Amino acid sequence: MDKQTGRYAALTKRLVDSVLATPGHTASELRHAVLGRAARLGGRRDPASRPADGVPAPLAGYVDKVAVHAYKVTDEDLTALQQAGNSDDVLFEVTVSAALGAALGRLERGLSALRGEASPPVPLSTTWRGETREEPAVPFFRTLKELTLVGYYTSEIGATRELHHAPVPGRYDGCVPLAQVGRTWAV
Repeated sequence: MDKQTGRYAALTKRLVDSVLATPGHTASELRHAVLGRAARLGGRRDPASRPADGVPAPLAGYVDKVAVHAYKVTDEDLTALQQAGNSDDVLFEVTVSAALGAALGRLERGLSALRGEASPPVPLSTTWRGETREEPAVPFFRTLKELTLVGYYTSEIGATRELHHAPVPGRYDGCVPLAQVGRTWAV
């Protein structure tokens, strides 16, 4: 991923680092293993001599299902994993790592196909293994919250229903009581 170019390379790297390198309820190594397994299922090509990925057997089937057919995950799947001793927090982190791995695997294959290559020359996954760290990791949930809020408040629904929307702003009154203004304005 370090050599990836494009307008989303830095954001992709930040997302991967946030999911894999920040403290959580699962070990970083497990999140790396889950992401790698899901990325291979999502289409990333790895060398043929690949060692075991290190995902525990109870989680392996779940990771495979999230990576290939996420819409088929049921409450029964999660209940079985909880009964096997996995907390909700562990399951959430494994789910996010698996979904991200599958998405990045598909992204690598798609970009490779657009370039007309048989496989990606430089996989996006070089930083997944912790080979480089230039900046401190931002906690995953903070990043997720920021992206959710920005996505909502910049959408049409967020701007028109939650915020006031004035396509052409009127006059500017810099110092007015907050009660007079009401809701915040979207521009």
